[in-house]
Amino acid sequence: MKIKLTLLILSLQVFVAYSQSNITNYNWVTGVHRYDYTEATINPNPVAPGKNVTWDFTTLSSDPADSVTFQISGSTPFTADFSNANVVWSEYRKADNNRTVLWHFYKNQFGFEFLGYGEVGVGTNVYSSGKTMLKFPFVFDSSFVDYYSSGGSYKSTVKYDGYGTLKLPNATYTNVYRTTSIDSSSPTKVVYYYEWFDANRRIMFMRKQSNFSATYFLRTPNKTSVNTIENSGIDIQVYPNPSLGTFNINLSDATLNNSIKVYDITGQLILQDDSKLSYENMSIPKSGYYFIEIKLNEQICYKRLVITN
Repeated sequence: MKIKLTLLILSLQVFVAYSQSNITNYNWVTGVHRYDYTEATINPNPVAPGKNVTWDFTTLSSDPADSVTFQISGSTPFTADFSNANVVWSEYRKADNNRTVLWHFYKNQFGFEFLGYGEVGVGTNVYSSGKTMLKFPFVFDSSFVDYYSSGGSYKSTVKYDGYGTLKLPNATYTNVYRTTSIDSSSPTKVVYYYEWFDANRRIMFMRKQSNFSATYFLRTPNKTSVNTIENSGIDIQVYPNPSLGTFNINLSDATLNNSIKVYDITGQLILQDDSKLSYENMSIPKSGYYFIEIKLNEQICYKRLVITN
């Protein structure tokens, strides 16, 4: 009896160690998340797939003068060109001539598709045939092939090839999924895309070709844990929104050490204030889309603000 019980316990332990849920949705496409950016040759090589893998990127660093922000929004200056988009990331790089690019996606219960991008001051690149990044549900160790068009014809092979622990300079994430996309327009022109995420956020994204990689990794408020205000019971009110130029921010907890920062769509800091329960009659004179970064103790969230004056 003891032998059977021991075998049962061991079998359960193996099951827990090596089981992983299917990917059924991209839950991280809610809220706003900020990322750091780096361009470098990555060591160790990120291609290691498998079960319970530990991806160690603790040596990553970013140029403080060249940061990137992915901001999820419902509309952009290019909405007319991407009428089907319901998820948008905006990328701002100060060191790259203040370049601002907004990447547009469409998500439904069947998958996640990349539609193209618009660059502020330059124009748009609308894919004549979008790139399918995920299909739901997505089972570990499975893959699919997709063909898309963007000034040329591309083949993309996407695989859910790993799960485990992701270590970054400022945090360690467990229960992380990893997908790999191999895109090619010819046998000699191949780009690898790696994406790490959990049920709540996209944690890191990497584009790698030859010996070069561009990497975006999640910025977090401290080195030991990853906290958000979502579902914490803290009430944050931003009103009126849309606004004619003047708006208010109310917080439900007066004991919190808080700060408020407001950024425009290019990532420029517009307003900043600290340690109040209520921020009243804050004013922005220029119409546009803005993002309010609200820090409460070690927690951060983002709210979208529309000015229509």
